[in-house]
Parts: sequence; structure tokens; C-alpha cells
Amino acid sequence: MTNYLPQFIHFLRLKNYSPVTIRNYLSDINKYFSFAGQQNVLANHTLFAYIKHLSTKNNRSRYLASLNVFCQFAVDQNLIPRNPLKKLKFSLGRTPQITLKQLLEQYQNHLQKYNVSQNTIRNYLNDIKQFIHWSTSSAT
Repeated sequence: MTNYLPQFIHFLRLKNYSPVTIRNYLSDINKYFSFAGQQNVLANHTLFAYIKHLSTKNNRSRYLASLNVFCQFAVDQNLIPRNPLKKLKFSLGRTPQITLKQLLEQYQNHLQKYNVSQNTIRNYLNDIKQFIHWSTSSAT
């Protein structure tokens, strides 16, 4: 796939990316190629394995942005039918973060809409809290 890098650079220049952005994208894409090794770099399983690998990286958003642009290039070159990363935009940290307290409050409000008794709500919330405590303490 590295034989597509000159075409990828041309693609980025046509899209008016700055030289610094192009350099960063190439650096990021080369890291992806190193990760993929001999695997098909445009196969969904390779892309998703890399995304999972990135979950612990500080520059995750940048690497994903670079990979997304590369996949769009691959679509434009008819190498793949559609960009598999397009679907992930909403699930890659773009949703607002919610605390456990907020989540439990929302669940309590939901139950109250259905006229669930206060005792039942309290029991449900306690069960959830106990499960979370158990699951986090047994994981260590």
C-alpha cells in the first residue's frame, strides 16, 4: 500500500492541505502501515484492530483523522466502496461524557415517568451501584 503514498500526497495537495498537515498525515499513515504489517491495510478488521490499539494513545484523535482522510482517498481511488470510518465518527469520543451520578439520575427520572414506586427505584439504583462496585473491584 505504500506505493499509493505519492498519489495520497497528490490527493492532499489537491485538497489544499498545508505542507505541515501533509507531513503529519504521512507520518500517521506510515505508523498505521507499520501496525498493519502484511495485512490488507484497507480491510475492516485491520482498521478496527488499529482503532482498538489507538484507544490507549494520547494522539488518538489525530491518528484517526489521518486514517479517515486516507480512507477517503481510497474511496476516491475506487480501492474501497465506502469509507469504513465514516460510521465511527459518532462513536469515537464525539458523544458527551456522562458521570455515573448523572446516568443514575436519568435512569431514576425515566422510572418515575412510568410511576414506579420510590422503594422500587431505590432498590434498582442500589442494585446497579452494587453491581458496578462488584465489577470494578473484581477487575483488579
